Amino acid sequence: MKKLEISLLGPVAVHYDGQEIKDFASRKALALLVYLAGQDRPVPRDFLTNLLWPQHEESRGLANLSVALSSLRKHFGEFISADRHTIGLIDQEGLHIDAQRFARKSQEILAQKGELKRRAAEELAAVLALYRGDFLEGFKLRDALEFETWALTEQERLRGLALEAGGLLSDYYQERGQYAEGLALSQRLLSMDPLDEAMHRQLMRLWALAGQMPQALAQYESCRQQLAAELGVAPDEETTALYEAIRQEQFPAPTAAPAAAVHNIPAALTPLIGREQELAQIERWIRQPAARLLTILGPGGIGKTRLAQAALRQHIGRFLDGVWYVSLVAVTEGAAIPFQIADTLNLTLPGGLAPAAALAQALADKELLLLLDNFEQLVDGTSSALVDELLAAAPELKLIITTRERLNARAEQLLLLDGLAAAGTATQLGPAGQLFWTRLQQNRPEIELDEATTGQIITLCEQLGGHPLALELAAAWGQALPLADIIAEVSRDQRFLASPGAGRADRHQSITAVFATSWQRLEPEAQRVYRQLSVFRGGFTLAAARAVTNSSALLLAELVNRALLRLDSDDRYRRHPLLLQYAADRLTESGTEQLMAEGRHLNYFVDLVTAQDERWPTAAAEQAIALMDKDWANIRTALLRAATAGWYDEVEMLWRSVESFFWHTGRYLEADQLFSTCLRAVEQRPASQEQERILVVVKGSLGEMWQKLGYYQNAYDLLVSILPGTAQHGLAQKQINVLQRLCEISEELGKREEAFDYVARALALVEALGDETRTIVIKNSQGNLYTRYGRYDEAEAIFLDCLDIARRTGSEFRTAVVCGNLGITTKRLRRFQEALRWYEEAEKLFHRLGHNEGHANALLNKAMVLDELSDYQAALEIKQQVIDVYRQVGYRSGEAAAYSSMGVSYMRLGQLDEAERIIRQGLALQHELDMRWLAVSTIRTLGDLAIHQGNLAQAIQLYTFVTAQDYADAATLREATEHLDELRAELPSDIYTAAMAAGATLRYETLIPRLITIGLPT
Repeated sequence: MKKLEISLLGPVAVHYDGQEIKDFASRKALALLVYLAGQDRPVPRDFLTNLLWPQHEESRGLANLSVALSSLRKHFGEFISADRHTIGLIDQEGLHIDAQRFARKSQEILAQKGELKRRAAEELAAVLALYRGDFLEGFKLRDALEFETWALTEQERLRGLALEAGGLLSDYYQERGQYAEGLALSQRLLSMDPLDEAMHRQLMRLWALAGQMPQALAQYESCRQQLAAELGVAPDEETTALYEAIRQEQFPAPTAAPAAAVHNIPAALTPLIGREQELAQIERWIRQPAARLLTILGPGGIGKTRLAQAALRQHIGRFLDGVWYVSLVAVTEGAAIPFQIADTLNLTLPGGLAPAAALAQALADKELLLLLDNFEQLVDGTSSALVDELLAAAPELKLIITTRERLNARAEQLLLLDGLAAAGTATQLGPAGQLFWTRLQQNRPEIELDEATTGQIITLCEQLGGHPLALELAAAWGQALPLADIIAEVSRDQRFLASPGAGRADRHQSITAVFATSWQRLEPEAQRVYRQLSVFRGGFTLAAARAVTNSSALLLAELVNRALLRLDSDDRYRRHPLLLQYAADRLTESGTEQLMAEGRHLNYFVDLVTAQDERWPTAAAEQAIALMDKDWANIRTALLRAATAGWYDEVEMLWRSVESFFWHTGRYLEADQLFSTCLRAVEQRPASQEQERILVVVKGSLGEMWQKLGYYQNAYDLLVSILPGTAQHGLAQKQINVLQRLCEISEELGKREEAFDYVARALALVEALGDETRTIVIKNSQGNLYTRYGRYDEAEAIFLDCLDIARRTGSEFRTAVVCGNLGITTKRLRRFQEALRWYEEAEKLFHRLGHNEGHANALLNKAMVLDELSDYQAALEIKQQVIDVYRQVGYRSGEAAAYSSMGVSYMRLGQLDEAERIIRQGLALQHELDMRWLAVSTIRTLGDLAIHQGNLAQAIQLYTFVTAQDYADAATLREATEHLDELRAELPSDIYTAAMAAGATLRYETLIPRLITIGLPT
């Protein structure tokens, strides 16, 4: 529903659907809205005309009114009611007018008889917060006297309400000993009426009661001076008598808050770490007048009790009858709860009533903040009914309950508590790490927090999911074990997380004991389901849970209510990693049940993944990426289980979409890790025809990923070794892929003839299969070869043909790739604006597909066109973004190219030292990756830099070297040759000839290391 918020207290502001509206047709249009907002019924049109346009004739005034009304309707017409005679605002749920709410609520509270109760005081404080300033502050209509008169009348009325309500609340604060709140409020009220002598007296009393006698006396002096200056009078007798009582120290001595001693909250033995957000959330809840019951829900040891006690400490003295902590850990029956509460609060329950009714009667007139701790073993219908009964009987009672199981009481508001954040940086620990480090130092004060230790602690915190008790138990071993050994033991066995000494309650002596309590409260069927759910990783859907464990939605809801699962905003179930490990241990103990659950898990995700196979060549690839990304942890786990068990059919069924997922998302480092792990798993299985076949599949994919990561020689060797196997095992598609990759890698390694041979063989295979999608891929590689070696017209024709196929088959990914290649070709043909359009189309498509590498490639190429168009600064900024992306996805060859390109931008901006530094950095990476063609191109760029530096002889040497290299592409050769021709015309022949001769002696193997370490030759 749309919201219209009209703020009239203070400066006028209008917000519609969260956006401030400022473009009204005129100031009178805003005045019309303001006036309507101050009325409780529609207003006649002729009255509004006279109110706002009194100087005009009726016909012109009505016309002006129509224009103003149209302006309002344009912005929020659904809130405007207008007929031929009247205009008004429609009072509906989305309409919020601060002045009306302030007046209505403050009048309701002021009309109440008797002492102001806490809940009413909280409501009054919230209402006074609406009073940001005087009504229509700063808003004037000097040609509309009746409007100004109305506004002034409303201003005085609302200010009077604010002063009266504020005075009542200030008295409340004084009586409660909440002097800081009383002082802040009274000072605000005095700023509204600086000559209010009663408020000056109130401030004098509050200062004195707070023990601040000098401020109390200064307040009198301020009052005296203002009265004299403004009215020419002295303070009255009551004010002067109060001043004398304070000055002569006859005023009552400063008092502590009346309820300050009424509590039993134990002092904190150690500081609470990392729960600032949750503390603030509880604080906001306590301050809400209507809030009655807060349930802090979470697994055992997560820190519910410590958090609740810390929140209560902040409110000691704020509740007339106290702040109380009631431990229910030893209570085993719901019927005993009333007696435990009564004993803790020192209450005598009246006779003749049931215990619950007796407690409700005893609390009826009490103002309490009550914590019921460890409620989980008592959760049932009777206990929830008791909570409802207490809240209904005691309107000034606020109740906080900590539990591992939800109550489902009517007034319940939930605060779900999970582990502390584990993330940190190389030099700074996150909240979980800070907790562990604090506790570790208690046992090992001599240990220093260096970068290595920080990394170890972050690793441990991630393993433990930031679980506070687990972190403390792990830290307790610090006196006996090195940190690395603690991490190793935690990884090996959860049972290690036990206290090495005394000092903890039995239920907190170990993580296993903590979780065992919750486990034992589950029915056998719930235990079975929870065990089997441990086969999932990274969360799961209801459909997946049903398929794998045959569970029901009702049973999953029960596990959520017991804090053993949580249902997140994406409708996926998740649980704390330590709970996952506990359940997995129970599943391991069950024998064949584990194998059956893992088999159902594998089958479910094989079905899910293979259903995506047909989507990859089409526009639906984006949907496949989104679906697999959500369940990636489960898909990865299923693949590794299948590879480890030797279930090769399932491995191959999963493989196509898994590989496509990596290609479309550019997550090459992750692919390298997963494929390498799968390879090791398969290699450890007994030899067989099936094993040989799957080894070809895995090695082929691994080689392709190595190519993307810049490991060209390794990729070349691996792919050459499996090429015969692709034919032997009938893996036609894999054979085409391998040939294509060998073409591209040969191109990178300067093996021109091999590159053309591989692409020709791949093209012959794909045409024989009649596979249009693969045709695009292979022809793209062919077009890239033609571009590399200067056959631009042929390359452009190939790419345009590929683009037609890609668009016709609906493949956005292939379309994006081809657009990027067309950009490269048209840039080489110096059709820069056309190249820019191709790159921008590719950029848009890759971004929509979530393909980081492709998006970054398009941006880098676009930046290089901006260099040609002399927009060097914009190009430089884009290139830095691109390098960051390449680093994230592990695309090292792209990073190597981007450094050289960035150097060009620095050079053209005149920042020559930075240009040389960054180009040499790129050259070092190119040399490491053995990217010879790119390294030669970068040397040509260093020749350009030498010209900018005035070192023409050095430039001739480098250009001469470039023209002699077989690795150079056509564009690099052309540009080096053109520069040599220009320099020959400029320099004396003897200097040019000598430099050419020196350049002819340079060798790749010695020049590259020298350029990287020393710089340009002299």
